[in-house]
Amino acid sequence: MKNYVLRVVKDVPDCISTRVMLHRLGIDATFKTRQQTLCQGLKPGSGVAKVNCGGSVSALDFGFGGTIRDHEGKVLFVYCGNDKGRSILLHELKAIEAGLEGCILYSTLKRVQVNSDCTLAVHIVTGGSEPTWYHLNIVKSIRMKSETFEKKDVKPFLKHLKPWPDTSRPPESMATHIM
Repeated sequence: MKNYVLRVVKDVPDCISTRVMLHRLGIDATFKTRQQTLCQGLKPGSGVAKVNCGGSVSALDFGFGGTIRDHEGKVLFVYCGNDKGRSILLHELKAIEAGLEGCILYSTLKRVQVNSDCTLAVHIVTGGSEPTWYHLNIVKSIRMKSETFEKKDVKPFLKHLKPWPDTSRPPESMATHIM
């Protein structure tokens, strides 16, 4: 068995739990260190408000939040909320919906760009994927709210479509502190 494991495991992701397990089994392994990826959001065009939003689900808490900034980066408002659902996708969609709702209430905003770190939520909202029945009503609500803007643009938080948790830290940290 030990020889089989040694043949299967070559480069192991470096984390404490993996190191402890392999040490207890008496297996020497080469560990891969994580490569840091620098991510940066793009500035919206002149007159466009940018909504950065995210959802969070953990064993103890769940919720969503976001920030809305003008084209100069000035924070116009922040929001947070929660829902009884335990689906991370539900909270990501709720964050998008609440951001659009906030932009509607902030009546001077006519052009909006919504950024989410959840690629699936972006694909569902933009019509690239079909929502499940559980998420259908909120997707319809998002699409109706987005029709009130001259320019609406829902896109992934990053250019390369790969969600990285660190990019949504402000909304997620707000979402995890909901009572």
